Amino acid sequence: MMSCSGLLSCCFRLLCCSCVVATSDDARAARRFAAAAKNHLDHGDARAFHAATGTAVEALLAALVKRPQNCTAIASSEKFVPHPLNAKGLHALRALVARKLSAAATLADDAWATRLARRGLATEEFPVASLARVEHGDGSHSLQLPGALLSRLRALFGPRASVNAKLGSPDGAWQTTGARPTYDQLWMHVDTFLPTYKVWVFANLSRDAGPFSYVEGSHANDERKLTWLFERTKHLVDAASMPRDAPARYAPGPYDERTHGFEGSLRVLGFDPADDRSKALARFGYAPAKPVLATRRDAALLVIADTSGFHMRGRAAGDAKRTQLVPRITEACHHRGDCDGRSARCGVGCVPRDDPFWQFKS
Repeated sequence: MMSCSGLLSCCFRLLCCSCVVATSDDARAARRFAAAAKNHLDHGDARAFHAATGTAVEALLAALVKRPQNCTAIASSEKFVPHPLNAKGLHALRALVARKLSAAATLADDAWATRLARRGLATEEFPVASLARVEHGDGSHSLQLPGALLSRLRALFGPRASVNAKLGSPDGAWQTTGARPTYDQLWMHVDTFLPTYKVWVFANLSRDAGPFSYVEGSHANDERKLTWLFERTKHLVDAASMPRDAPARYAPGPYDERTHGFEGSLRVLGFDPADDRSKALARFGYAPAKPVLATRRDAALLVIADTSGFHMRGRAAGDAKRTQLVPRITEACHHRGDCDGRSARCGVGCVPRDDPFWQFKS
């Protein structure tokens, strides 16, 4: 017979996980999310979504509006939201709608933006010697990108992001990127469901390995990506179904939620950084991830990546020392003191993410 404490615990879980009562805010968010989808998705999007999930966009939106459970979170930049309609493809639909809304915030019209739009990745090689050492008079220093590259980087992300010329750690030093075998970034993943841009400068790159690998084109929400998003999240339908949180270090072997836990930055099921890197995504039609490399050993490489695509940290063999600098990128309004809360910081080297659903909030 179940104890009183066990019975109360069970009832609490049922109340929290299965019978969530929608609020007026949820209902309003559901209607606005549905309106955003109807106004921004085209017939090609609808066909790709139906092929990937087996559910029509219209049917899913109707179900969401009819029972608007937790829709204030759905219509937000929160990385992942457990929801009954994930079984029908809701998480994949969030990604599809978010990218369409984010397209309104266009990048600068140059070669980098074109590469990011097509491949999800842009790189620029330049001499390491052109990084200027700037002394601060107190014994510390910083490194600075060549002026032309820094200007292009600032222009690429527009007035919302403030790209600081200071690079690297607080003393301007290069950072070693070699990672321990249990470092979670070695397992292939996507950072979030919406467009997110990160910037690095790498140097001392070997010819056969790199500190960063990327699956080109995987940022796009085509049928392949929508299928992966659906298959990856269709079982995560409520709080009770969620796996335990990921530990600080991963166990060796292919990623599995039962052994590795769960993170909002979704890991690729079955991916093993110590094994053939193409197997886990091959069935979805993706080529293997490619390491990002420079053509010359003495060159530095500026890397800009949309990390909503598949990527991972590279492994350093033996005593190999691949090094990196990370630009300090913040939301420009933080310097003015008038931030409106519409974007979220996402770490050093990451351009602050806009909430794509901001315009639909009251």
